[in-house]
Amino acid sequence: MDADKSYKLRLKKRREFKRKILETASELIRERGYANVTLDQIAERLHISKVSIYHHWTSKKELIFDLHRIAYKIVIESLDKIVSDNDSPDSKFRRAIENHVSQVVVTGIGPMLPQQDWLVISRHRKEIVRLRDTYEEMLRRIVCEGVKRGIFKPVDVKMLVYTIVGASNYTWVWYSPSGPMTPKEIAAHMADFILAGIMSTSRSKQKK
Repeated sequence: MDADKSYKLRLKKRREFKRKILETASELIRERGYANVTLDQIAERLHISKVSIYHHWTSKKELIFDLHRIAYKIVIESLDKIVSDNDSPDSKFRRAIENHVSQVVVTGIGPMLPQQDWLVISRHRKEIVRLRDTYEEMLRRIVCEGVKRGIFKPVDVKMLVYTIVGASNYTWVWYSPSGPMTPKEIAAHMADFILAGIMSTSRSKQKK
């Protein structure tokens, strides 16, 4: 094996190992919450030494930041496709909520970091704020398009976006894989509840 292939193989193994650590951290956070998860617990579940984790992150805060950054990027990339296609605003709205809920349920990490957890990743606040603002702006574009086309009532767009984000993020607190609904069904109900309050009267009549 030449040096280039050997390097690529080592890089691939390193990335795979890092991915497993992140997945395990996410799993433990879903089970126990941010504050109750330690690097020792992550290492124990993976049957590795804590030193192996320090090869990739300097602290638990750094690891948690990485989880949030990845969650944001995944949900933003998916939302960008939703915003850019030719669906109606109400359809985009539904898909946006499904996108958010699915990400929260799968990773246990809400793309939007709760205010009380800012201190956990205070060193990286600027990047999280930038990602948050990007995400919120994309949601606002969907709502503004709906209002402009008369599909949605004139609404406080900022307040509506906060409502979407807050409701979607909180899903991870009570969701259970053994529960009666799938993430997609949960998202559909949430979209129904919110859309019922913002659909214009004329649009609502057309739907009947």
